[in-house]
Amino acid sequence: DDFKLFILGAHHPKLKDDETYKTEYIRLKTKAQKELDTNVDWQEGFVDWAKMALYYPASDAVLFPYTRSISSSWPMALSVWYEVPFLASDVFSQSIDNELLLFEKSPIGLANKIDFFFKNQDKYTDIISQMRQERLWGEVGKETYNIYKK
Repeated sequence: DDFKLFILGAHHPKLKDDETYKTEYIRLKTKAQKELDTNVDWQEGFVDWAKMALYYPASDAVLFPYTRSISSSWPMALSVWYEVPFLASDVFSQSIDNELLLFEKSPIGLANKIDFFFKNQDKYTDIISQMRQERLWGEVGKETYNIYKK
């Protein structure tokens, strides 16, 4: 087994008291620990900067398998900053316009996209590098200036 799956900051504050959410969360955590054993590292709560600075650059991809649209701009921004490709469920289709980054929000959709990703990693390297260039402060500043100078 030559992989490690890190599940970071898994609880969302708006759902922490939702019984359906808590039941599903426990089910998924138990399943991951049973089936993946030492290949999964499940960390709840806040993940400090030192760990993030280790995890992102060491990752092949960052996954956002959300079933609801819940803000995750900061983790995605870190992915872009570190130039680590991310794959997100189609709940992000209104904010992400590149189909290569999106998958159908189902276990099969995620599995198929991960398989596709590892067979086509070169495509993702270019996408994430371009995203990073477009989001540098200088570029954002130029775009903002051009919008308001009219």
